[in-house]
Amino acid sequence: MYPPSRSSLRVLCLSALFVASWCLLFITTTFAAAPEGESLPVAADNDVAAIRKAAMEAYEKEAYAEALPLLKEVYALDPADIEVAGRLGFSAKETGAYELALATLESVVAEKTDDYYYWWWLSDTQRLLGRYAEALKSMERARDLAPDDTRTQLQDYVKYTTVLLDRTPSWENFDQHLAFSKRHQEMRRVRRQIEEYVNALDVAPPYEPDEREALGRLIWVYQELGVQYLYIEDPDAAIDYLKQALELARQAAALPEAMRYEQYLAIAWRLKADRDPRDVQIHLEHSVAHWKKALDLAIETEDVVYQRYVQGRLLETWIRLLPPEDPAVAALRQVNLKEVPWQGPANEYSTAEAVYGEARCRLHEEDYAGARVLLEIALPYFEQSKYLSDKQRIVEVYLDLAQVYFRQEHLEESLKMAEKAAAAAEESRKFVDVDAFNRGAGEQVLRQIAVAKARACVARERADEAFAVMEAYHTRHFQNLLGANVVDDAMRTDAASEESVVVRRIPMLEARLAKVREAGDQEEAARLEQRVAEDTARLQWLKKGVLFRSSATPDRPLPAPASLEQTQAVLGGDAVLMGYLFDVWGGIALRVGSDSVRGTLLEPGEKEIRASVDTLRDANTAEAAAGLREVLVAPALLEAHAKRVVIVRDENLYGLCFNLFEGLEGAVYANTAGSLVKIGEQSVNTFSKLRYVMGREGMADGLCSGSDALAAACLAGETLDLPRIVSDVQPDEVLHLGCVLEQSPPDAMLCELVFGDGAENRRLPLARLLGMKLPALLVVLDWSKISEDAVLRPDVVMAATGLLQYAGAASILVASPGMDTSHREQFFKVFYEQLAALGGPGAVEAALLAVKDAPGDRSFCWYGMPR
Repeated sequence: MYPPSRSSLRVLCLSALFVASWCLLFITTTFAAAPEGESLPVAADNDVAAIRKAAMEAYEKEAYAEALPLLKEVYALDPADIEVAGRLGFSAKETGAYELALATLESVVAEKTDDYYYWWWLSDTQRLLGRYAEALKSMERARDLAPDDTRTQLQDYVKYTTVLLDRTPSWENFDQHLAFSKRHQEMRRVRRQIEEYVNALDVAPPYEPDEREALGRLIWVYQELGVQYLYIEDPDAAIDYLKQALELARQAAALPEAMRYEQYLAIAWRLKADRDPRDVQIHLEHSVAHWKKALDLAIETEDVVYQRYVQGRLLETWIRLLPPEDPAVAALRQVNLKEVPWQGPANEYSTAEAVYGEARCRLHEEDYAGARVLLEIALPYFEQSKYLSDKQRIVEVYLDLAQVYFRQEHLEESLKMAEKAAAAAEESRKFVDVDAFNRGAGEQVLRQIAVAKARACVARERADEAFAVMEAYHTRHFQNLLGANVVDDAMRTDAASEESVVVRRIPMLEARLAKVREAGDQEEAARLEQRVAEDTARLQWLKKGVLFRSSATPDRPLPAPASLEQTQAVLGGDAVLMGYLFDVWGGIALRVGSDSVRGTLLEPGEKEIRASVDTLRDANTAEAAAGLREVLVAPALLEAHAKRVVIVRDENLYGLCFNLFEGLEGAVYANTAGSLVKIGEQSVNTFSKLRYVMGREGMADGLCSGSDALAAACLAGETLDLPRIVSDVQPDEVLHLGCVLEQSPPDAMLCELVFGDGAENRRLPLARLLGMKLPALLVVLDWSKISEDAVLRPDVVMAATGLLQYAGAASILVASPGMDTSHREQFFKVFYEQLAALGGPGAVEAALLAVKDAPGDRSFCWYGMPR
């Protein structure tokens, strides 16, 4: 009922599902990425005709991706050109830009009300967006306007749309939604594809427990839902649907399919480990458990190839969890070694995974020569493979080779491998949900790549180049938090489709929760309880309809990386910048002074550093502080004469207050060197007024009377109107925000500052800061956490501080949410008393001295100029 499919995906099935060959093991990508929302140059008048001609020629050749940017440019110059507008809408529809197509074609039919072609195209666009009722009306209008010889064809489209709209349970309706989902697959509109799968489940008719054809259909849909969520790096949702697929496969005694769903579940838990390093242990344990079940099924079904594949994957995962000498690991390793072709080549996927599993063991044993041989055997297979899963795996192989070459002092080769990893990561990004890539495991990969590059640069005694790498990473990381690569990419984020799916997933999770509770499965019940809570919170957010304002506007351009020269200039002669980056192998410390830059390699890896930071935060002892200072500061040869130190940290150090270290009591913080440069360019004002927002419990009103240097206005109760407070802030004021931090949403931009009773006008989602102007001289984040045992999330701190500065605040003071009320009150009393005389960093230092005996966390961090 729609144009022939130009399939952009191929599937490799290693065993057929008992009702259809629907199994998916790997997915290849042969399509071009959908066009991004790039800005277009403005053409001179005499060029418009030439651009229009080129656009029309590309359109006639059905080269819609080529025609789209040209048509957009011509349409921007001449919105009255209906022919261009119509073809722009059609090209957008055919390249996945459904939203652009809808807006354009709606404007076209408003002008050309009697042209059936435009109503036809509009109907197709509405259908693609799941607006079936609107699509039916538009198609009926197209049919009625069409000439006699076309009406029969359009009547078929009317019938087709009627089936999609019909909610009557039947396998015909079920299959129609599956068929329609292929168009979204071709366009890489993954969330719309997922929504069509869920639409199919909604119209699945009742079936008997032993009805194999019905079970086969449902198994395939649940499998595809899980796989697509793995695609967009949402492992929790993937686990939800894959568990459904696994349960049905077991019910149908379909062992090959059950084997693969164990594999997918193992991959999903591994993805959770990559996304959330602080819970890596438990996530890897789940991953190992599923790999072991997959291996048992491979042995039971006598699938030799698959057994080899799973052995390699299990070994590669296990070695991240247990030492090589562990008996279980050692036994599996001996079996896996029989599959390793030491003379090469590894020319198919299962052999390549067997080789890579052994290579990871050699790396952990620091047998770099053996690891290098094995990685170089596996490399050609991954490099030539067209499977997306292999394109993502090649990033890991490149990074491992970068570490091997570094240890063997082949620094140029190490840097080359890190560059190849960066290119491969960007290539895979084209085919993965942008939002997920930026905020998921992809972000972890970008940090690992940055560390590999910077490490090689430091070893080559090119600390200046290492600084450029580090600053580029920190800047990119912040831009990703802002949504800089997401704003114009509705094609792959699609909040409307996500809301539609989440609404229907919650009842599925609740039904499964009741079932596992009855079965006494406490572990799965706990997971499902958390998932219901997460999806419920996510749905509440989606219903708010908070729009991501573009973070790249003419008046406020995106933060750019600072050059070394810019950074040294803003530091002056009395401050130094200390920058840190860590990966699993170790870390980099860079010290930038006014006329020098020095790099130091640090031995502890991210796991050890996080453990030390957690210990210091919880224990807060002089011994713990001294030990961590010895690891982080002493090796970097910090100059004693520096009056102030600016700390730029990666996420592993965000829980650490450097002010607790001897000699760094006055340390200040920056998310990037560029943010420091931007602040240094602003005019300096004198503090004149304090707006004290009493938005959380336990706040004292002692500051409301102000001081000789600082007039105060206290805001509480009915005066807690956030839009009004923010809009009225002046450039010479201090805005003290007492609030509760809601940091449960997985996306930092969805986290909120909650004031008072939490009414709508007393909640500030971080995403809304993108559209605000807040020119305060200082904003104080005096927050507490909803859950007292929760750890302040690094991405939330970076997003909050960075966005406040992006909105115009010159400096930010982040309070320790773990400090008790009386000591916190004492801190702010001293801080405001000393603020005018000592400036921000000096006042923080004095206030910390006043509460030096406070138990627990004393992490008060000043983000701003070091003087």
